[in-house]
Amino acid sequence: RQQVEFSLLKRDVNKSVVNGIPSIEFSKRIHQFLIKEMSTLVVLNLLGRNIGFVALQNRLYGIWRTSKPFQLMDIENGYFLAKFQSPDDYEKILSQGS
Repeated sequence: RQQVEFSLLKRDVNKSVVNGIPSIEFSKRIHQFLIKEMSTLVVLNLLGRNIGFVALQNRLYGIWRTSKPFQLMDIENGYFLAKFQSPDDYEKILSQGS
C-alpha cells in the first residue's frame, strides 16, 4: 500500500468551547481519511506477563506469517496497535488468529 500525502487544512478543524469544555470537531474529509486509514488496524492487549516490543513483534511475525509487513506500535499498559498493509492479512488474522 502506498503512503498517502495528507495535509490538515484550516477548514478541516472547528475549535469551540461547549459548556466550558474545549471541543474540536473535524470535517467529514478528516473522518473519511481516518476511517480508511484505520480499516486494517487491530488493537492487541497482552494478558499475563509482559514481553518486550521486539520479542512480541518477532513472535507475531512467526505466528501470523503475513504476506506483507505490518506495523506494530506500543500504546502503553500492555496495549499495542497492529496496522496491516494487506487487507487479506487483516481478514486472516481476525478470522483465524494465525
